[in-house]
Amino acid sequence: MVRGGNPKAAAFGRFTSPLQRLKTMRMTHHLLLGQTLHFSADPFATAWESAAHHSGRGAVLIRDGLIAAVGEADDLRRLHPAAPVTDYGNALISAGFVDA
Repeated sequence: MVRGGNPKAAAFGRFTSPLQRLKTMRMTHHLLLGQTLHFSADPFATAWESAAHHSGRGAVLIRDGLIAAVGEADDLRRLHPAAPVTDYGNALISAGFVDA
């Protein structure tokens, strides 16, 4: 419990990730801007050049707490003009690494 008895305040503490904060805000969609890195194939099974995709000015669309799209920032902003935006500048946003 957080001092003052506000359990929602804990979600905005210093130990939460930006995605956890987005989920707590209950937004239906949100755009994250920055450099993006995502994989369309297994880089150990295919040439990494065709599996890895980097964009210097990319975006990740989060919808209902899940990654809905990854692409160029201008394209996703045009397709989702009402989406709130968080711009991370030159920071790298990786759409997801899954080790399953």
